Amino acid sequence: MKDIEAGTAQPSFMKSHWERFKENEKSGRAHDMTVADIKGATGAVFIAGGNSTWSTVLSCMLFLTKYPEVQRRVQQEIDAVVGTDRLPDFDDRPNLRYLERFVNEVMRMLPLNPLVIPHRSLEDDVYNGMFIPKGSVIFANTKAMTSNPAVYANPDVFDPDRYERGEPYPQGNFGFGRRKCPGNFLALASVYIFVATLMATFDLEKVIGSDGLPIEPREGVSIGLGG
Repeated sequence: MKDIEAGTAQPSFMKSHWERFKENEKSGRAHDMTVADIKGATGAVFIAGGNSTWSTVLSCMLFLTKYPEVQRRVQQEIDAVVGTDRLPDFDDRPNLRYLERFVNEVMRMLPLNPLVIPHRSLEDDVYNGMFIPKGSVIFANTKAMTSNPAVYANPDVFDPDRYERGEPYPQGNFGFGRRKCPGNFLALASVYIFVATLMATFDLEKVIGSDGLPIEPREGVSIGLGG
């Protein structure tokens, strides 16, 4: 806020809405958003964009740790495509096919927003013989879609190679239709470069418990927003 008032802030969602708020205030026009609305919307944009990307990265780290054989294949592909004298960049992305399959399998096994954002039907509709009245709140069950045995063979098995056999990439992780997450491609690009760089430089291993045995990672999600 201090930077905005001082005129030194970079263009942003918050800056544009705050400046419009102040202009309305000076001219006596009615506000279309309250200060609380602006703060809430800005916080939602920041948390939704950052938290979902980081949570996907954490999910990738979990599965890389849980399945060391998968981790080795990711690393071997990076070594073969990129070499060992530089870090991966975005030009390498089209050639890191196993890494792409791995990230998609993580999102299939553990969709971070299993019911995505609810929609409301604009008109009466019928789907598979089921009548949906106008105004109904619609939840898209992404977890059910990505675990459908009619689409995915052995859906409870973590298998990045399923996509090479022709099974479809998961749909719905970023929502559907006009309200689909606008940060879809930025998020996937961020996950790609982080995981590729991580696997080019580090090995992930299971934590050793007090009994001297490795602790087996368990996947799962909780309700709420947070890092």
